[in-house]
Amino acid sequence: GSALPPANNWISTDCLGNVTVTGATDRVFISGQLDQLITYTATSTSDLRISVAINRYKITTNTNVGNIAAPTIVYVFDETVAERNYIRTGLTGGPTALPNIETIFATFIDQPSIGYYQYRLEVLFRVTNSTGALQVNESKVDVRTLALQVVKQ
Repeated sequence: GSALPPANNWISTDCLGNVTVTGATDRVFISGQLDQLITYTATSTSDLRISVAINRYKITTNTNVGNIAAPTIVYVFDETVAERNYIRTGLTGGPTALPNIETIFATFIDQPSIGYYQYRLEVLFRVTNSTGALQVNESKVDVRTLALQVVKQ
């Protein structure tokens, strides 16, 4: 598979949820959906990879010695638990809108270790050809959902 991009390159939607895993047999049932309309401008012929993912972040606290009374909650990228990629080739000109991209993640099971986690529905754009020059102007999301349920065994 392809290497994952750094976590800070993912663009979060407003679909996110926190879960607590308290036992080794706990399972997280996850499903999601995202419809998006993307507008781009390309100054040279470009190939665009659109990634839609459900990413898991570990929730921890960052206790600063100088400020013990107010620990900060930190979200550390942990793993991409589901991903769909769409390749659009030969894109030129613009601003141009791509047809709606509908992504559906049917219910699947994740089994992280004991801890606190946040799951996020996120997107990522990458120009994949070396001569491409493309800017995503807008990614307008329409129907979107993320459902999480922890089942204790």
